Amino acid sequence: MPRLALTLAQIRENTAPKSYTRGEGLYLNQAISETVLRGNVIEGTCEAGSQPEPYHVQASLNDKGVVDASCNCLYEFGGYCKHVVALLLTYLNNPDQFESRAPLADVLESRDKNELIAVIRQMLKIHPDLKSLLDRPTPSKANVDAPVNTQAYRKELRRALKQEREWGKAGAEMTVDSIVEAAQEFAIADDWRSASSIYRMIIEEALANLDYFYEDEEGYYAASIDQVVDILGECLENLDTDADRKAILESLMNIYLADIDVGDVGANAPDLILRYAHQEDIASLRSRVEAARKKEALKDYSDWTVKSYTKFIAELDLLDNVDPETVLTRLRDEGMYSVLVSKLLELKRVDEAVSVIREHLKQADARIQALQRLIMNGCRDIALQLAEETLKDRYESSIAGWLIDVVYAQGNLEVLFRWQLERMKVEPTIEYYAELKNTAQQLGNWLLVRPAVIEQLENGKRYATLTRVYMLEMEWDKAWATLPDALKNRDPYRYNEQHHLELDVAQATLQTHPEKALPVFIHAARAAIDLRNREAYREAANFLRQVRDTYDSIDEYERWEKLIASIRRDFPKLTALHDELKKAGL
Repeated sequence: MPRLALTLAQIRENTAPKSYTRGEGLYLNQAISETVLRGNVIEGTCEAGSQPEPYHVQASLNDKGVVDASCNCLYEFGGYCKHVVALLLTYLNNPDQFESRAPLADVLESRDKNELIAVIRQMLKIHPDLKSLLDRPTPSKANVDAPVNTQAYRKELRRALKQEREWGKAGAEMTVDSIVEAAQEFAIADDWRSASSIYRMIIEEALANLDYFYEDEEGYYAASIDQVVDILGECLENLDTDADRKAILESLMNIYLADIDVGDVGANAPDLILRYAHQEDIASLRSRVEAARKKEALKDYSDWTVKSYTKFIAELDLLDNVDPETVLTRLRDEGMYSVLVSKLLELKRVDEAVSVIREHLKQADARIQALQRLIMNGCRDIALQLAEETLKDRYESSIAGWLIDVVYAQGNLEVLFRWQLERMKVEPTIEYYAELKNTAQQLGNWLLVRPAVIEQLENGKRYATLTRVYMLEMEWDKAWATLPDALKNRDPYRYNEQHHLELDVAQATLQTHPEKALPVFIHAARAAIDLRNREAYREAANFLRQVRDTYDSIDEYERWEKLIASIRRDFPKLTALHDELKKAGL
């Protein structure tokens, strides 16, 4: 089979620098094993360090590079995780290490019934927890009049919810997702009643185990429950009996009114209820929401929830043909101005809505929401005018960002430049500098603007940003010249961003300014060694490898030999360090 396309540049382009460095370390430490090539899919396991079990990693490739990659770790910070990086580097450098096997689908299709049964028995012996999958019912077109019995799914989900959630491990969301896939099989078989029963069972168990939401720090479980809420809307589209509709509305109302303050769980439930509720449903729906609102109003820090319920009641009133003036008067009397603006805009009373925004919605978040509603109702120019009025009266970072995003999407370069320049004066960051530069270059005035921006950074002693500006523009001498001031004048509110500034400058100039960059890498390596743990030793080895390669490239390998000899001499008893140095080829 021909080798699939993959380049180092592709891996780097799709990976955050920190993940790439750690993934490279895993690759050098030969953490990837059990490598297999199935068609165009490469697979392997990656030793997980402190984790008792390795991670399973795979990637699909074609003649242009990586199509898709996945890992069962919980990394979600953009780009490939370190385990995927290690797998891709292993294939890039050692493709012959991957044993060619037939694609999994082909293997299954080639087995007869008895062979598959034997394989399943072996799997169940090794993984007895998979027996629950055999207890699941399967779709049957002959029995669509009665919904499927959900007891097997319920027991399976309850077991998952009782298990203690471990950091770095998938939790009950995997079981929810698996059950959702099973329910979709019923939907595909046009058994929407069974699919609906399974989805509603998931909601019931989620509400019976609310504590699990509090353990869901990464939000994966909540996202899975949200997916179930959205799919219930599909069930409403495909079921037409009152009993089915009311059962689903009841489930949606339960998740909406649940006492969950760990995130916006069931956010789409109100819209689905309003879309599919019939006239005879409104009184009971309103009664439940009003009771919930009264209960929430007695609590501290419940303002957002009360507003949400008030908005929903107003929607129900309009759906119930209550006089709009009565609804608007009640919203004014209750001080629900955000909801009032929404109702006025729905009634096409734009001038009144703008007056309410100017007079009452002065907080940045509330004003941005109102401005967005104006745009959604076809009043973009009015929204932009209000945003500019706000910023001229007082600068608000979030409103400035909102305005810039809207103007950028609109393509108005002159207004975009004006507000980007204003933002750079108040919030001088390298990201905003790059955006301002791009706009000014399109307008053809960057050479006139740049000196003033640089002077502003100098006068404001924004040396860290200034250093990154010079790095961005590859003015390496100036970057090194401003770096000492940047390190002396650290901004405590941007510490994480500035913490690695010196190392970033050194990394960028290893080849152009080795005499300045090498001491930084050597210091970083020794600082990592002082942390006294294997991961830090691995990082130190990565630094030292770059030091070695740089000394070699400038024909000063003797200095490298003296350095590595001194490190071995200074840390003779750190066995783990020497092990990492050996793995890195040092």
